[in-house]
Amino acid sequence: MQCCISEEQAAGWALREVVERWHQLCKGSVPSQRFICGETLDSAELARLAEVADGWRARLMDGTVIHYPPA
Repeated sequence: MQCCISEEQAAGWALREVVERWHQLCKGSVPSQRFICGETLDSAELARLAEVADGWRARLMDGTVIHYPPA
């Protein structure tokens, strides 16, 4: 699946929106799943999730999300 997302649009997404969009395509990580479920992350976990989400945002923009069929 290829999607067209502009840099301007993606730059305006809050952390929650990036994670939610990523989870529509991929499983995410344990911290991202906890974040979406409303669990409190400590400052280090939240900082790391923000770093990872920046990479997800870039991949969502450039369409490099690879889908593998279920095994």
